[in-house]
Amino acid sequence: MNEQEIDNLIRRALADDRELPAGLSERLEQRIDRLTAGESTASSHTLPHRRYRLFLAGGVAAAMLAGAFLLFRLAMEPPAPKDTFTDPYRAALVAQDALTLMSEKLNKGLKPAADVGNEIDKVSRIFTDRLELLRKQ
Repeated sequence: MNEQEIDNLIRRALADDRELPAGLSERLEQRIDRLTAGESTASSHTLPHRRYRLFLAGGVAAAMLAGAFLLFRLAMEPPAPKDTFTDPYRAALVAQDALTLMSEKLNKGLKPAADVGNEIDKVSRIFTDRLELLRKQ
């Protein structure tokens, strides 16, 4: 509070015709004297120290939590995927079976595609023959 606010409070209290609490004016004068002299109360010193201590404790706790999390993650061995093999021979057999199956399915699809290609060739030949006949006429 500054001096003007204190004076306003005193004026309001006197305007209400109430009595000031005992020792209020002395305490206010002491407070004003301390503020003008650059002194501060002991409670104003403890508050920043408490905040600093809480901030420091929070930082230490966060660092410990982060360290524990990292240690836990590094200590965990990632699980091996289920579709891998430890025996290379068995892996080669499974890969060969997969490639054989894919080849069979691809060959089944190539026969109809070849048939469609032959039909397109027939239609193309017919179209070009008719086009030549029309040009000759």
